[in-house]
Amino acid sequence: MTAAKWLMLAVQASIFLTVVALGLRARFRDAASLLRRPGALSRALLSMYVLMPALAVLLALAFDLKPIVGFVLVALSLAPVPPLLPRKTGKAGGDPTYVISLLAIAAVLSIVLIPVGLRIVSAITGNETRVEMAHVIKGVLVGVLIPLTLGMAVRWRFPRFAARAAKPMGRVALVLLVASIPFLFVFAWPKVPGLIGDGTILTMVIFVAGGLAAGHFIGGPDAHERADLALACGARHPGIAFTLGSMNFTEPKLVMGAVLLYLIVAAVVAIPYIVLQKRRHPVARDLGYR
Repeated sequence: MTAAKWLMLAVQASIFLTVVALGLRARFRDAASLLRRPGALSRALLSMYVLMPALAVLLALAFDLKPIVGFVLVALSLAPVPPLLPRKTGKAGGDPTYVISLLAIAAVLSIVLIPVGLRIVSAITGNETRVEMAHVIKGVLVGVLIPLTLGMAVRWRFPRFAARAAKPMGRVALVLLVASIPFLFVFAWPKVPGLIGDGTILTMVIFVAGGLAAGHFIGGPDAHERADLALACGARHPGIAFTLGSMNFTEPKLVMGAVLLYLIVAAVVAIPYIVLQKRRHPVARDLGYR
């Protein structure tokens, strides 16, 4: 097995354990909570899967971007929310139940929305895209749905064990992810400088800031849910974006470089928003995600 495959395996293991740890703190009714609130669900879907893809396409058409950059923006706009979102929204005073439900529902919907969305984007831009549904479904199942369901099932059957195991498992996952970051930089960073220019950084800043604004202003009357949706719009699942990029571009390091650049920009742009929300609003009900 190559070093790159070992690296991806470590990252995937970290993501899997992170989502299991989330599931150990959640209930099945938490994952389905937005289904009982059609207004909140409609606002979330409008922000994430209508406005964000539209923004990504507009940016790709308005700027003379490198093909990989434009594609990654579109792929991110169609991807589900990332597993680390509950930790990030916890810092902004968000509601964990809302985020867990958004994580689960967005993952299920992405199986349909990704191929449909890419087909619509292809018709608008004239660029053909390739989607291997088996890889998309595998990524969503292994990266979100299976570990989340596993964690919730363990909590339902063994609640005391789940309460004891959730925090240590989350810490192991975080250590594994942090240990992988230097190797990710070694693997992908050489491609990043070649992606900078032609408005790449500016487009990514606009994309993330636009997502924060869309989620915040459309998120409804609850301040915590506005923060949750804002961060969900601005931060999308990098693993799914990498999978889609690898289907359409032959150089994995180039795809990873574009995704890595987005992650850096997204983290920097989100900091002021998280700090502001934390100061403005008290922390919501704590399920242990922070």
